[in-house]
Amino acid sequence: MADLKVKFCSVTFENPFILPSGIITEIPAHVIELERFLSVGVDGVCINANNLSRLLRGIDNNEYVVDEQSEATLWTYEKIIKVSHQYNIPSCFYKDSIYPEVLQKLIHLGITSISVAPQVIGKTRKLISEAEKKIFA
Repeated sequence: MADLKVKFCSVTFENPFILPSGIITEIPAHVIELERFLSVGVDGVCINANNLSRLLRGIDNNEYVVDEQSEATLWTYEKIIKVSHQYNIPSCFYKDSIYPEVLQKLIHLGITSISVAPQVIGKTRKLISEAEKKIFA
């Protein structure tokens, strides 16, 4: 990982820049090894909740039922956000839609950004506003 980052950053362009890099946490191994990834200079972390929550529970991609509020799933989200904070790296949560309780926990933990499907943007903004009022009141 460190070698790859050095290669990306050392490429000479006409207008040189540093290519930002990030990690998408999609499998439990990414969470377990997150500090190692961040220590080489990753610029951001994205939690792909769709894949991560399924793989934490051993559920096939063809099955839709996933308990996103399980203790294991919430612990994993918390671990990713806290480690990201330790390295002063932004964290993003990606999910098609979000349970209000999960969203409130993410905001309380300090998630930096949230990405959802276009059809639930309005609903998600309202939920974020309500959660922030409860947390920061």
